Amino acid sequence: MLNIISDAEKERFSEITAAVTESAVERTTIGRLSEKTLHAAVKAFCDENTAHHEIKLEGYVADIFDGKRITEIQTKHFYVLKKKLGVFARKYPVTIVYPLIRTRVIRKVNTLTGEVGLARKSPKKGTLHTFLEELYGLSDLIRDPNIKFRVYAVDVEEYRFVKSEKDRGEKGDIIPTALVEGFIFDCAGDFAEMLPDGLPEEFTAAQYSKAARINKGKVSMELNVFKRLGCVKESGRNGREKLWRRA
Repeated sequence: MLNIISDAEKERFSEITAAVTESAVERTTIGRLSEKTLHAAVKAFCDENTAHHEIKLEGYVADIFDGKRITEIQTKHFYVLKKKLGVFARKYPVTIVYPLIRTRVIRKVNTLTGEVGLARKSPKKGTLHTFLEELYGLSDLIRDPNIKFRVYAVDVEEYRFVKSEKDRGEKGDIIPTALVEGFIFDCAGDFAEMLPDGLPEEFTAAQYSKAARINKGKVSMELNVFKRLGCVKESGRNGREKLWRRA
């Protein structure tokens, strides 16, 4: 698991985002775009050659196809890719790029006046645990040697359309404001680096929850993903609790 983002790449991402946002605003009202700005910016960052974008292939449409490799940008719900990936990966190497929202600033747009309210920072913060949760939806495919993953951690602004300040509002566009870091996941060893420090040689789900600092309800999902990847294995039981160890 390598951090692949340099300062030059961060600057390039900012320039691409500015260009994509400006182009979108020229076509329609901000926040009501046919293609979400986050998805469009990441796609352009991965490959600026628009001739490679939205290519019909094997009965599906690939976000990017350069003639040799497919790249799919997926902001959430990895499980919807299962059928498409199953077809693509039989013939081509595929990279799934996940824009992980690290921090989110919310702006409300009044649909009656057009006024944009003050920014409010969401208390929720995305981490690589969010990525693991998404991988659970692809558990049957994550060990396919033709499928690789890239994670780009970004800060964003989210626009919500409201009729009053108290209204929670309708979700609009998500616009990236910064690329913070990026990670490569090409093999099981890359994923194994996400196992939390401080785990004993054998550990229970409760011990994993404490070491990873995550809700106990998410532990089973993460451990099953690691098991599928060959990073951990079951090693017995301690009373009613299942025991795990690094593979």
